[in-house]
Amino acid sequence: MYSYQKVETIDDDENSTQVPVLANRTERVQSWATRILALIVVVLSLMLAWGWHCYQELYKSVAGEHVESWKIMAAQKSPYTGLTFDTQIPYSHHTEYTSHNKTHADEMWESLSIDPMVIAPTKEWAKEKGLTESWAFPWDSNRQIYFIKVFHQLHCLKVMRRTYHQLWAGEEASIPSDHIEHCLDSLRQDLMCKADDTPMPSLKLYNGGGEGQAMQCKDFDKLVAWTQAPERNACYKRLTDYQVIVHSVERYAFCPRGSEHYDAMENYFQKHGHYADPFSE
Repeated sequence: MYSYQKVETIDDDENSTQVPVLANRTERVQSWATRILALIVVVLSLMLAWGWHCYQELYKSVAGEHVESWKIMAAQKSPYTGLTFDTQIPYSHHTEYTSHNKTHADEMWESLSIDPMVIAPTKEWAKEKGLTESWAFPWDSNRQIYFIKVFHQLHCLKVMRRTYHQLWAGEEASIPSDHIEHCLDSLRQDLMCKADDTPMPSLKLYNGGGEGQAMQCKDFDKLVAWTQAPERNACYKRLTDYQVIVHSVERYAFCPRGSEHYDAMENYFQKHGHYADPFSE
């Protein structure tokens, strides 16, 4: 049961002797058992961790998908504005824009300002974002103008609504039919491109899919503020959504005092003057 190992000689006063050292086999067995037990614990821990991960994934796919979807959308950051889908707004079939009080509904639609439609970033910024060439900004040759799509689409909705109400009232449409066709097709392209695949429940209203459902949206007010920031403000006002403006330079005549473009704008209009009627030749 024992083995012996030779060790150094220990001298005493009279003679020298060899002291045997016992290596207990039981201690060796215990050492190996400890290692095996530790290995088992590690393996079991890894198995438990993997099992918990699988459970979480299953829970997400079966019960928690609706909880996680807003997180996925909120992480989608715009490469241009940096805005994300971090704002929840309830969807409704009845809003102030569809008020039975037509005067109030008209006021709501007309309050939708299209002025933030145009920005004037630097050419360097546009190139960095992968944008193609665009029209030159009239007050700075190092800048170009770009149209923010949502405001163009809101413009289209406004002209389509006005035409609809004019025709419904038996009046002559003030918007050319080809403009309406352009707007319809522009909205079609956008809708099919975005292909919003949000499932809409339909319980509260007859034919009222999605009533009360929380929409995951970008903060519209933040987008407006982004377009008006000094580094891209185009000094732009739409002036009208319903007439063709011939002298479009008049739309860029609104640089605020303190703007880096104010002097260039003022010098231009001092030299050339303003058009009394920007809508006609």
